[in-house]
Amino acid sequence: MGKSQRVKGATFERLIASKMRDAFPGTSWRRSRQSDGAAYSDVHCYEGPKKLRRLWLEANHSNAPRPAVKMAQAMRDIGRLDDQDYHPVVVWRKTGCKAINCTLWLASIYPAAPSAIAWTLVTCEFDDFVNIIRSLRC
Repeated sequence: MGKSQRVKGATFERLIASKMRDAFPGTSWRRSRQSDGAAYSDVHCYEGPKKLRRLWLEANHSNAPRPAVKMAQAMRDIGRLDDQDYHPVVVWRKTGCKAINCTLWLASIYPAAPSAIAWTLVTCEFDDFVNIIRSLRC
């Protein structure tokens, strides 16, 4: 990965952290240090309610975003942790587009989903994702 792609990725991660701080006042969101490896998601909540601290946000800003690939990466990273109680979310944007999307498992936002569909990936716009997370009572 070239320097320009790393800079683009870091800039996008900072944008996501900023949007999450704006959406959830009183919480602390930051980019992970790259030296942390897979110990943390790309962007995570350091201080805030449990439902926010349990989100595993993987960022992807590229010409051809592949949320399913990033979801597989998030699942691998979470699987390596002692504490695996996280909800992976891929926050992505296609280069040149303004829209920010989120892809996540249906079970993450609808715990009562029938098992046949619980592990279906769903995608929504970022603002809709924020509204869904606000409505969760966990």
